[in-house]
Amino acid sequence: MPVDLDAIPDKAPKIPRPKTRRWLGFWLVCLVIGMLATVWFWQADRSSATFWFTALGVPTFFFGAIFSLRRIGYKSDQVWAASWDAERHRLYQQETARGQRCAWMIDASVVTTLSEGREALVDAVLDNDPLMSSITPRSGKGTLRHTYLQGFEKTQSELLVRLFNTLTSRLAEPMAKLPESMPCMLALQVGADLEPSVIERLWKETSHSLSRQFISLNEPEFHVLDRWLDTYYDIPSALLVVSAQINSAPVEGSGEAIVGTLLVNRPSPEYPDAVFVHRPQLGSPDNLTQTLSRALLWTKSAPEEIKYSWLTGGALALDGLWGMACESNGVVLNMQTQSSSLDMVVGYTGHAAPWLALAAGATHAEQGGMKLVLAVQTSQEHIWVGGVSPAILK
Repeated sequence: MPVDLDAIPDKAPKIPRPKTRRWLGFWLVCLVIGMLATVWFWQADRSSATFWFTALGVPTFFFGAIFSLRRIGYKSDQVWAASWDAERHRLYQQETARGQRCAWMIDASVVTTLSEGREALVDAVLDNDPLMSSITPRSGKGTLRHTYLQGFEKTQSELLVRLFNTLTSRLAEPMAKLPESMPCMLALQVGADLEPSVIERLWKETSHSLSRQFISLNEPEFHVLDRWLDTYYDIPSALLVVSAQINSAPVEGSGEAIVGTLLVNRPSPEYPDAVFVHRPQLGSPDNLTQTLSRALLWTKSAPEEIKYSWLTGGALALDGLWGMACESNGVVLNMQTQSSSLDMVVGYTGHAAPWLALAAGATHAEQGGMKLVLAVQTSQEHIWVGGVSPAILK
């Protein structure tokens, strides 16, 4: 589950000390009342020691008993507050450490309208070379600006099976280098109108082509990364996420893509230059500033260390919301030259968008040797913000 430091209770309120002047005043009141009561009701000789003990000693003893109970209560409250704060600090440190768990990206394979891999995609985005154009979708109804996967025009299921085979063949080599005993999780995130039998076929063919027995993680978006980092972090394991978006009825500004991402939760000697993928933080447009702050905490990065940002989804690149969040956190980025939107080039790719942004960001971080952040808006209420760090900073 996403780490939420805001759910941790606040520190215990400061325990006020007993006010000395007020208690001295109370003691005087006790003495006055005790003296008056003794004088009023005393019938024997008033010069005896018993009289003065009753007039002064009894009120003082009464005051001492009340004051002692107050001090005991004060010390008890102090012990409670100290215990509360210590437990809160322990929980805060524990949740922060959980948030700072990361993965290593072994490889990522991308199929977009370019059909040439993630390096070509990054180059096209950095060059601001839009791939969208006004074309007729597969349905043959009207024209609109979007991108689609070319070379196959029959059915979505046939296209998806073919692309899955292409993608898994590219990931077969890095997967083969992982120990056979390492547990492997598989998540299929498919945005297409498909029969359940097609999804089952994709699962079986992926398992067969990679010669692996996979454990299913059925979570959407980056939730699967969250769950994997929490559930399987104690043992070395791998996570393969295959995400795809095939539009039967595309909308303006949409795109199609298929992305395969292979991650491990331990450094691999076979891949010493693997990029760090830090835990993404889930937020909303209303608390984007705080969401970015948490993402920086998970990456253990100072704001000035962030050199670039990759955006997709919503209107992050247009409405100034992302720029204000960066400015509020001290992340100094030129939104024209140090921030790129995938949507401007390949369109918004739905289920594949988070992983396409991760693949592009990881490639850019590896090429430039710099830390960067990703912002992915998957709905009106949800924005994921995460960090990517190269193995070696340049």
